Amino acid sequence: MMLTAGMIVAAGMGVSSAGPAVADSHILHAQSQANGTSSALIGGRVGSMPSSSGWDNVGKRTFTNGKSGWVRSHGTNFKATIKTASSGEYRYDLWERDPDNPDEHVGYGYLSGAGSIIWYSISPWVDGSDGTAEFYLTTDDPKATVVVFYD
Repeated sequence: MMLTAGMIVAAGMGVSSAGPAVADSHILHAQSQANGTSSALIGGRVGSMPSSSGWDNVGKRTFTNGKSGWVRSHGTNFKATIKTASSGEYRYDLWERDPDNPDEHVGYGYLSGAGSIIWYSISPWVDGSDGTAEFYLTTDDPKATVVVFYD
């Protein structure tokens, strides 16, 4: 893959992620559950990023026709851990649900098999009187069954 300006790339065992940066503060990476760490290209530097131990489970949802149910997030960072029987690489898109306006695309990541995707600095999507964002995933993975979301 050729790297271009504005592209964020990360990889873990059997996991990859590539996509345009939403903004400099919006960093996306994917990590393998097998080793708990990933290497990430952030601002031109590669570093090791350990998995966080401070995650709060905010809900477990099933996929129906490639779309998960939604959960509330208070912002900062957001993690989705996906269960799938697929072994190929599939895309997972994070969306912010807004009942009054069109849903907003937050970002995306790729997984090869089960694993986690983490979105950093997602606070700009927090809105409304309750101070939360409502997130859900879509995917082209026909075998994705369950996602557990963490805040």
